[in-house]
Amino acid sequence: MKKIIYILILILVAGRTEAQRLTLIDALQLNEELDYRTKRPTKIVVTNISYSIIGKEIRDKIIKTFDKAGLLSTFDFFGDNDSLFARVSYNNDTLNRLKLSRVYEVWSRNGLERETSTYSYDSRNFLIGSLDFDNNGNLIRKTTIICNEKGNPLEISLFDSN
Repeated sequence: MKKIIYILILILVAGRTEAQRLTLIDALQLNEELDYRTKRPTKIVVTNISYSIIGKEIRDKIIKTFDKAGLLSTFDFFGDNDSLFARVSYNNDTLNRLKLSRVYEVWSRNGLERETSTYSYDSRNFLIGSLDFDNNGNLIRKTTIICNEKGNPLEISLFDSN
């Protein structure tokens, strides 16, 4: 049960839903520095302590690591026994401060499941789309974004191969 809760948290934090991977809100916030409010950290560790119905203490941990430019590079989720069960990794363009791709990995009883997303930008560095690939490299989703002159998304169209 708690693994399901962790995976739901991962999905929400990573900006994912099964129906649509890149929402309007995600497009607006993709390259924003929302993970910290002070000087650029190299790592942020968050430990959550909760209690089950029978009073058992449950600890989980989230570790965010940042590159030298201050961009989020990995987002690791650890379960109660300190085992890594999910990770979101980013490949960043540190010069333009853009996310180029994201790899979403979950370790489960079925083994490692991985999805990769690549992001496209126009000449003004406005996000104009993303492609999502499954574990085998098959295209599972294509998102196209139309932006206004300020780079704000006006329209998002989604092709889902599922």
